[in-house]
Amino acid sequence: ALIDTQGKYVFCCMNHFGGDPVFNSLLNNNSEDTGFLDCVLQNFHHAEQKYIPNTAILVTTLFSKTNDVVQIKDFAPRFGHFDRMFRPFQVFRIINRIRGDPMITVRVR
Repeated sequence: ALIDTQGKYVFCCMNHFGGDPVFNSLLNNNSEDTGFLDCVLQNFHHAEQKYIPNTAILVTTLFSKTNDVVQIKDFAPRFGHFDRMFRPFQVFRIINRIRGDPMITVRVR
């Protein structure tokens, strides 16, 4: 999956990178009509991104002009199963309120 600086899934193929994309707004010139998953914070001001050290967990923090803060954690699970690495076709998104009373809209297109 490819996630932009504001936490928007712009490209994602579930079975392999060359497969049919679930989200493809990157290929549609960042179209607002199709192919994305995002979380829009009302009165958005700026965003920060980082990985949790030694993990593949991306943390995107959204800040509003009214000092509200939302944190988004994105990851794809993997774990050992029958002596091999199992990677199910899943992505997880955890959205937490950090500060204030943020109003968000989750959009899937």
